[in-house]
Amino acid sequence: HLYLFPWVHGVRHRIDQGYLGAFSHAGRYALDFNLAEGEAVHAARAGLVIFTESNYTRGGLDPGLATQANHVDLLHDDGSVGSYAHFGRGAVFVKPGDRVRAGALLGRCGFTGYAQGAHLHFEVARARAAAPPVSLPAFFLGASSTRVEAREGAWYTALHPGKPPVAGGGGVALKPQDFAGHRAPVPPDGKLELRKELREDRLVLFLRNGQTRELRLRVE
Repeated sequence: HLYLFPWVHGVRHRIDQGYLGAFSHAGRYALDFNLAEGEAVHAARAGLVIFTESNYTRGGLDPGLATQANHVDLLHDDGSVGSYAHFGRGAVFVKPGDRVRAGALLGRCGFTGYAQGAHLHFEVARARAAAPPVSLPAFFLGASSTRVEAREGAWYTALHPGKPPVAGGGGVALKPQDFAGHRAPVPPDGKLELRKELREDRLVLFLRNGQTRELRLRVE
């Protein structure tokens, strides 16, 4: 199944912690998306709401807060469960028994539970009788309508079916702010400076050659 990135269509976010991440995802196929407090959280897949919590108020690195993240659990038609965590207090807009479509609004992101700051935690698991659930990797619908394996540190744009095409024709629409902060010293003549970033399923290269003339090269 291809999941939708669980935020507003056409908006781009980074994965701060990926599958099996060292901070808090050891042994878990979970993802932390860098949504800000108050940003809308949308369903990555259609399902039945089976659990919600929205009364917690605190967030931080106290291990005692590990069970105090406001969250929503959706049961999918194949028996797996999608979990969305760290909603703000009172910021869950669905209730148990609701059936939601993929892309439906679930609530708004917050800073509750064990976390370094506001973000959206997302995880899919398969339940087992009398045993902990089995965490499962999920694949997503990329902006170019292709299957995307979400990776830590990469940026992704949400594409929700039925919505207008994403700017850039399915690639990545670079804006002036994407280049902000890239002010490395000009390299000496004849040298080439290269910086690379993974965005969606595209590798974006930033190049400087320290010269005013054009320099042609081939990247393999």
